[in-house]
Amino acid sequence: MKIKLNDKISETVLVSEDLWEQWELKKGIIYTLSFGNRTFKTSLNKTIKHEKAIGFPKKAAIQLGIPFSKQVQARIDSSTIKLGPLIGILSGNNCIKSGEIAIQNNSKNDAEFVMEMLSSEKFTAHYSFLFSPGDVDWEREVVLGSFRIVDETGKDHWRHYEVPLPDVIYNRMLSRRAEYSEVGQRFYANVKLAKDIKMFNPHYFSKEFIHEVLLNDEEAVKYLPETIFKPKKSDVWKMVERHRTVFLKPKNRAGGWGIFKITKNDERYIVNNERRIDKYKSLRRCFKRADFEQNRKKYMVQQGIKLIEVDGRNADFRVNLNKNNKNEWVVVAKACKAAGKKSTTTHIRLGGTIHNGTEVLIQVFKDRAPAIEKEIEEAVIILAKAVDKSIGGPIGELGIDLGVDQDGKVWLFEINSLPGRSILHEPGMEDAGMLSIHLLYEYSYFLAGFHLNSKQAER
Repeated sequence: MKIKLNDKISETVLVSEDLWEQWELKKGIIYTLSFGNRTFKTSLNKTIKHEKAIGFPKKAAIQLGIPFSKQVQARIDSSTIKLGPLIGILSGNNCIKSGEIAIQNNSKNDAEFVMEMLSSEKFTAHYSFLFSPGDVDWEREVVLGSFRIVDETGKDHWRHYEVPLPDVIYNRMLSRRAEYSEVGQRFYANVKLAKDIKMFNPHYFSKEFIHEVLLNDEEAVKYLPETIFKPKKSDVWKMVERHRTVFLKPKNRAGGWGIFKITKNDERYIVNNERRIDKYKSLRRCFKRADFEQNRKKYMVQQGIKLIEVDGRNADFRVNLNKNNKNEWVVVAKACKAAGKKSTTTHIRLGGTIHNGTEVLIQVFKDRAPAIEKEIEEAVIILAKAVDKSIGGPIGELGIDLGVDQDGKVWLFEINSLPGRSILHEPGMEDAGMLSIHLLYEYSYFLAGFHLNSKQAER
């Protein structure tokens, strides 16, 4: 269905004949039109045009906050007609100049991803826009949104429109500092108070909280390596003796920052991090180097896993999942990441490389590969469902980091609520990247109460 804005239309909102008959509308009835969090009461007239459309005169469009003509969804409930959905993509402070976008604290890949999302004609019919917390006027209940508009020549342009508070917010603010800032916390508090707004992926996960959740889930617990939060020196020593290799990690940092790998080799301790490799006769020097006494409560210690290897380098797996319009988890992409030559982790910024996960499993496990790949896919669904039950707010996507040891057992390393998309920019992942965006909109439709029919759900 299309919303049409036309100055030539009279003051009455016009509904095309086929919609009029389908919705069984009547003249002389006052209907409530709804867009985002705004409503407008009006009578309706029928037009003989056969295209499914609703025509708005300028005054009605302004009152309802509709920015421009657009193909959208519509549903009717009694005398209320809901139009949309209106979807906001939340980012940090955004800078748009000369048609380009810079998203504070976001990578180039993520900026490209947001651009793809905002070119929404490629996916489904709705209004979507980019905004940051400072773009919201909560007293007036409006947002200054940045829309990506395609002109008659097919060229994209940025346009700014003031629109009502959206039906759904997709949280893509990739900065803990921004999330925990005064502006960020005030924004999240206001979203919670606004009952008509659904925001998914509402915040960064606490590793400690997620670990507790999974420990208490009878299906998920089998994937957890031994982990202690806020460990004492004696905890680290005992785990090193037990497992020979452990990882000392900051519990609230991402991207591989500040991780120490400690391995006991005979009577010496080999300590690796992103900068160098040191050897000590005791753990005391390692604790000193990590400022362990001062920062103990910020650390977690985790059992080391003897992982499968790619060209002699440790390798793990990233699996990206999205929910569909039925609120079901779907595995969108999985890839194998091999560590950089001198790195303790597989993070790309530390020289990690991405490989085809299926091919790596075949190379390592031969005939067992299909069963292990199936176990990975079953594991991420189990883990996602366990987290889903315990987080205070809807979740629409996850990035899950897993390891597979040399015996083929699957282990969980981390669950990310705001996952990076680097694997989706690898050659051969184009379809997975498009599917991920489509599912993000499908889930937004679900939250907003617009359920796609079979034709719209085709990908």
